[in-house]
Parts: sequence; C-alpha cells; structure tokens
Amino acid sequence: MKRAQLARLVGVSTSLTFSFGISTAAQAFQLVYLDFDSQTDPSEIQYTSEQRNAILSNLDIDYALFDVDFTLIQPSSSLFSTLFFNDGPSFGLAEQIDFRNLDKDDTVTININGAGATTSDEIVGLTSSTAAHELGHILGLRHGDAFGPIGSGIDEIIANSTNYSPAYLGPTNVTTEPRLKNMDIPFLPNLANEANKFFSERSAIKLAFNDHGTVVSESGGNNSIATAQALTLASLDVPNPLLSGINFGREFIVDALTVTGSINAAGEGDFFSFTGNAGDLFNFEVISDVLDRIANPIDSQISIFDSRGNFVDYFGTNAFNDNEFETNDSIIIDLVLPADDTYFINVNAASASDTGDYELFFYRFATDEVEINGTSSATFVDLQPASSASVFAGEGTSTINWGVPVSGSTSSQLSFTGNPFSTSFGEPFVAGTLEYTNGIISGSPSDTGITGANLRLNSIIDVPGLAIDDRMLTIERSIETVSTPNTSDPDESADILTIMPPAGLGSGFGNNFHVFEGDTATATLIGRIIESEVRNFSFSSFSELELDTDQDSVFNFDVDLDTVEVGQPVQLPQRVFAFEILGFGEVTSGEGFITSTSVPEPSTLLGTGLAIGLGSLLKKRKQTKK
Repeated sequence: MKRAQLARLVGVSTSLTFSFGISTAAQAFQLVYLDFDSQTDPSEIQYTSEQRNAILSNLDIDYALFDVDFTLIQPSSSLFSTLFFNDGPSFGLAEQIDFRNLDKDDTVTININGAGATTSDEIVGLTSSTAAHELGHILGLRHGDAFGPIGSGIDEIIANSTNYSPAYLGPTNVTTEPRLKNMDIPFLPNLANEANKFFSERSAIKLAFNDHGTVVSESGGNNSIATAQALTLASLDVPNPLLSGINFGREFIVDALTVTGSINAAGEGDFFSFTGNAGDLFNFEVISDVLDRIANPIDSQISIFDSRGNFVDYFGTNAFNDNEFETNDSIIIDLVLPADDTYFINVNAASASDTGDYELFFYRFATDEVEINGTSSATFVDLQPASSASVFAGEGTSTINWGVPVSGSTSSQLSFTGNPFSTSFGEPFVAGTLEYTNGIISGSPSDTGITGANLRLNSIIDVPGLAIDDRMLTIERSIETVSTPNTSDPDESADILTIMPPAGLGSGFGNNFHVFEGDTATATLIGRIIESEVRNFSFSSFSELELDTDQDSVFNFDVDLDTVEVGQPVQLPQRVFAFEILGFGEVTSGEGFITSTSVPEPSTLLGTGLAIGLGSLLKKRKQTKK
C-alpha cells in the first residue's frame, strides 16, 4: 500500500516519514532504479550513502500517492526505468515524454555538477527536485502541467510565447506554489528549498491516469458532427498532493478519457461528442508530436463546438488551438462550458495533406469541500490561584471547581462537554460546551478563587476524502475567570469567562461568557480546522510526532522511526492542519449572556494566543435578570 507522505528530507537528515495512509488502486506499477555509480567520474559529485538514501526517500515521498517505487539496487528481473546520476547535460534530460507510461524501461539523466550546490543539503535538495522533475517526463508529464490551479489559466510569460497559436487570451493568475513540474530550470538561491516542491493538480491527474485511466479507440466514420463518436468520460480517482494553495485539503472530482485516433486521409477531421453542464471546467489536449511511440505524428488542431455547430466561446474568442507553447501539439486550457448541452470535439491536422496518429486526452475537473468528522474532549490544566489561600480541585479533568462557598451555596465550577462534529476546512463548528456555575464564595473573590486556567482541547478527526484516520489535533487556550463583586446590578455582578479568538477574525463570536450570581449556564465553544504552517516539532512517544503550528495547535502524526538517528535534522512539512478556537457561540441553557471584546492587532497577539479585555462591544443574551 502506497502512503501519502507530507515531508521531503534535505541533507542527510533521516528516513523519517510523515504519512496519511492514502493509497490508490494499483494497475500500472513502475519500478525506478537510482544509478549513482555507472556514469560517475572521479571529478564529479560523489554521493554518500546517506545522501543516496535521502534522495530516494524524497522521491518516494513525491510519488507516494501514485504507483511508483524506487530502489538503490539494480533489479535482476522485471522492467524498470533508470535514473543515471552525473550523466547527460546540465540539470537533467528525460529520454521521452511517455503519456500513459506505456514504456516501463526508459531512462533519465541527472547532472547538477556546476549548478552551485555545495553543501550536503543543497546537493540532496537540488538532485531530488531535478530527478523528480525529469522522472515526471517519462511518466507523461509536460512543463505545461505546472500551469497552476486548474481554472487559473497559465503563466503570463508562457501566454506570450510565440509558439502559442493562436494567442492565449485567458487568465494568467497562476499561483507561485512550489511545483515539481515548474517550467524553469529547478534552481533557487537556497538550493535546499528544492526539496519542498510538490505536484500540481494537472500533474496529479496525469499520474493518476497512468495508474487507472480509461482509454478507448476511435471507431472510425466520425468525420462530421452528424457522425461524431459519442464519448462518455470515466470517473478518475485523483489523490490531492498539494501542501499549499487554493486547493489544499480539497477533494478532486475528475472525469477523464483518452481516445487513440488517426487521421487517415488528407483533409480528414475526427469528431467526438460529449455532454456537459453549464459551468463545467474542461481541459483538452491532443498529444502526437511529442510522443516517441507514434511513428507518424500529426501537427494537430483542436476545436470545440456546441450542438448548433458554433464555436464555444473561449475568453472572447473561439475555442480553437493549433499549437501549445512548446510543440506542434494542440491544447485548450480551462474551458468553461456555457450551458447544459452536447458538445463536439474536432481533431484535424494543420496541413490538409497531413496524416498520422494522435491521442486525445480530456477531463472535467472540480473540487469539493473535504468532510471532516471528529469528536472533541478537553481537560483543564495550569489552574492559576488568586492567592495562597485559594482552594481548587479537578486539575487535569474536564471539571474544575474553586472557592469556599457561603452557607447554602456551592463553589464555582467550570466543566467542558465534548461532542461529535462534522465540518470542512475553514468552516466554524461547535467544538463543545462550557458549563459554568457562579457560586457565591465567602470573603473577597480574590481570597479563595482562581484567576484562570488553560483549556486543553483535543479533537480526534477522520477525513475520508484524504484517507486520514484517527488523527489528534490539540490546542490549548487560557480562560480568564473574573469573579466580580456582588452589587445591585445583575449584569455587573455576573462572573466572566474570557477567551480571545485569533486576531483579525472580526465579529461573529463572543469571547466573554457572563453568568449571573448564583446561577448555572452553558455556552457553545466555536472552533474551526484550517491549513497552517509548521513551527516546531517534538516526539510525544516513540511512534508519534507532534507538529506545532502557527495557531498554537498540535497535529499528531504516526512516524516510522526504524532508521532515525539521534541528532539528525528533520525537514518538516510545509503545511498541516491546525485547530483554532474562535470564541463562544451562544448561551444554550441557564441565565447568562455573551459579549465581544475588540481583538488586538496581530502584532499584539503574536506569540500569546490570548488577550484579555472587558470592553463590551456586542451582547448576546439568553436570559437577563434586569
């Protein structure tokens, strides 16, 4: 079973891997042999065993979602592709672009000598990135597969390529995600950063198609709209390899198909029909000129028509292409269908006398919110006594109490009750409820009470769309307890629990929960799960790694420690999931109300995770005694 691993290693760090346990159905296994010796001269980089293992680990992580395995030992049997290190032109060269990966024993050369990599980290990082890039070519990936999020168009420089015909008029809003199939030579000022790249959405679709894509043959006699061959796209399971970007953590919904066809007579054109709905996002590619296995390629053209025979609109012009930016193959990128209709694809040769073979690859792409299912629980820790005479109990449990009550009353008590939840990334949800009993405490509130405690909230989450099972998210937030003096004003006499949400979230959730004197009330606690950056890590046990995020949340991973060496550095994942507490939602029982306090600027909140304030801006009441 292949596992999705989120981090690449640099230098001679370790073979530590971070895994989600994602797998795909294996139908097109590819074995890759890493040959560091046969082409290496004494004056070239002498890769150490530690560097070789780190490079192999990086490649295995990059391709972990797909049916590709790597070895440092030359296989004695079976087909395998070979990566030759210290060979070929600068950086790297792939033997071919093998769409659908039909050739299982092709080769790649990697040569970073003279590229500026001097430290071990730089050598491993640049070698890993170059090898992953060039290997992608013999698995069918092209430079255009790094255009960026599907629907955002292409890079402005590529759009202005003189080979692109006709001129591309669509969006050039591609993001600067670190993609393994980037168009430029894989060279950065910090060469070790080359180990932090990952595949784009477009690349993931083609790699998944290698594993289990559907291919049909042209039926013939389809030389007009009236005789077009009807096609039905097949659902394609595409794992999401993104570690950042607009589609991070989302489920890919892809329907794809490849048609193997031929232009058999001069002036002939092949027509295919398919059904689509308004707003569907499609990509089309005719692959011929670039495929070595096609002995007689064509200089293709592609057009898309609606059921009335009119060109579909493509950013204010016709949906037609002659050449993509590198070759004579044709491509239509990010076409949005205007209506529910039957559409027609026309493939023809640019020259009326040209004949030959081609492959038509097209797919529909969408994303969906990934459902997150979980359960919450919490304990109170680090209780803060108001004085040396404070009386409190329950630390380390879900219920704490404090203070010496007057006769006939009870001590103050705070408890947390968790609940199951279902949410998606970035969406607020009820993380649990807090019940507070405002006991009447003898003497001054500062004599025997507490001033606050930390709420350590745990969430066990399952994300079926990403094959994440039973992962722990933990966040700890301070709750200030304000035991107010009793006056004739019930609102002013209400005790206050204060917790501050992250900076900049704005209104919507309160951070002050007021409970009237002598009463008990409950309020919902609102949280959300988001994408975050890793700040630090530590081992919570021999088999678990805790990743600290920018939100002071901790994401636990299972780890493989078989070959971990003490003291070796670890390259952490760039993005993980984090748990945020947003504040109180509403009072659900008892007598109390919720208010909001203005949130400090991010610079004030940075590193604290909590700010205390009592300036009331907004009140949400359940009941009042006024």
